[in-house]
Amino acid sequence: AADLIRRKIVSTIPTLEAHIPASKTREMALEKADTGIARLSRETFSDIGAIFAIEGECAAAYFQSWHGLPVRWRGIERRPVPQEWRAYNWRSSRASGVKAKNRNASHPINAMLNYAYTVKQAQVQIAAIADGYDPTLGIMHNSNNGSPAWVLDMIELERAAVDAAVLQFVRDRTFAAADFIVRKDGVCRLSPQLARMVASMAAQ
Repeated sequence: AADLIRRKIVSTIPTLEAHIPASKTREMALEKADTGIARLSRETFSDIGAIFAIEGECAAAYFQSWHGLPVRWRGIERRPVPQEWRAYNWRSSRASGVKAKNRNASHPINAMLNYAYTVKQAQVQIAAIADGYDPTLGIMHNSNNGSPAWVLDMIELERAAVDAAVLQFVRDRTFAAADFIVRKDGVCRLSPQLARMVASMAAQ
């Protein structure tokens, strides 16, 4: 588990360096990553909770460095979008209640991330089965209710590359309100056209 998380943190460094503008928060994220990698490389852990604590600290700093990234919009004079959609705010969803979670995204970038992760997870699961792995036998995740624990482990190593693709997509594109559908509970979903683009991008 420690090596898996170490490799996950290592993979975030190129994404930070290539796609997040230089700032104090980016430097803090890079420092946290370096510290986490060093600890996971040299220390022995008897409690997996300590490994998850390092992962959590690095992940919090990583997404904090995204805060304020601009999102460009067109046609908002006719179809306005929420003010908080004009820049990235945080990874958790406001639609998840008091204890905010990443699922059921309330921000377009998080909606794209969640969709892209799901596409990549399906791709990884197909590859795992084709290579003869049992997708339910995980290292960190468990297979409660038959969940693909092995795939959930392996997707951790793919997340930073998916993040990089989404960040580049956001930088290159000017969005319209019609690209997203907001449910009554505040959850943001991708339009079918945008979903196809994000799926194609994530599968590469």
